Amino acid sequence: MYPNLRGARYKASPNERFAVGMMSVNVILDRVANPQKLLFRNMINIDDVSAIRRSRSDFIVLHKFVMALKIMPDRMDTIPVYYDSVVHFADHFRRVFGPPVFEDSQIVCFRITKPE
Repeated sequence: MYPNLRGARYKASPNERFAVGMMSVNVILDRVANPQKLLFRNMINIDDVSAIRRSRSDFIVLHKFVMALKIMPDRMDTIPVYYDSVVHFADHFRRVFGPPVFEDSQIVCFRITKPE
């Protein structure tokens, strides 16, 4: 499961008229009538640190921006949308796994520490 993506932010100019077309993964997966028919064999809830540690993954990569469709009266474009949930999970993973092994303006990466 994906966490609920909170706090999408995009800074528009005051005179800009547009609509943003974006569906989070939660919205899409919540529409599945029978979730047991989904065949994601490796998908885990990143809220569950125990599940993360039990996984065969060595790293968690959080993408700070998601591309969204920007619909304007005369054209369409894509825009980067920043999710505040990245801040929440990055802070949480810093406490659980320690400092990130890599971070830049686009991503933050943590090494998953396994239980002893």
